[in-house]
Amino acid sequence: MRHSERLHLRNRRPLVQPLFLDEEPPRSEAHSHPFPVIPHFSDLRELHGWFAFASQFFADFRTTASVVPSSPHLAREMVAPVREIKAKVVLEFGPGTGPMTSQLLAALPETGHLYCFEVNPRFVEYLNDHFPDERMRVMEMGAERAPEVMAASAHLSADAVVSSLPLSFFPSDLRHAILSAAAECLRPGGVFTQFQYASGLDCSGRIPKPYDLRPKLGRYFSRVERHMVWLNFPPAWVYRCYRD
Repeated sequence: MRHSERLHLRNRRPLVQPLFLDEEPPRSEAHSHPFPVIPHFSDLRELHGWFAFASQFFADFRTTASVVPSSPHLAREMVAPVREIKAKVVLEFGPGTGPMTSQLLAALPETGHLYCFEVNPRFVEYLNDHFPDERMRVMEMGAERAPEVMAASAHLSADAVVSSLPLSFFPSDLRHAILSAAAECLRPGGVFTQFQYASGLDCSGRIPKPYDLRPKLGRYFSRVERHMVWLNFPPAWVYRCYRD
């Protein structure tokens, strides 16, 4: 490929565009926003993603819960069930800078579909810029609205749901809404994967307290399995939840 062709591909507009179910007025560039603009430090995706994620952690740590994105080891464990069941329709909750997204796209067939739910507009912009894949659609909305998106799409259900959301930082009503949405969207035999940092603390209130995610997941899914991934900072439990 000639240099001019590579330059053209780098500068083309992304194929993936946000999907809004409700009409919203365009944002003014001068309008202040709680999430800072993600700086472009490098063309290297992993290094850029690290800086991008860290910048949003300092803006609002409750939406990221970590100063660094998930490691490749954690991402592979989270996506492994998607490969095992040969999923074609996948929902991703809280993709951030895309450590799971890249592996999900690699696991999906050419006719697959990936719906990403992200509330941080800076991460939405980052995903659109770095993952120009026609199989993927990015929604700037909460994961609890996933059933609305599925109802409005050509797919009645999803084969898999992959969640990187820091549920232990969310109030109980939001946790319920997100897990209910995941269970509602899954087809029978589908799988929901979620990780939780090894500290296992509920940080939704003023004082952190121990929090075991298994009983909560058991209310929505018929079978829950978990194992530890040590090669992550911090180490994390990966939960596989199945709907019969």
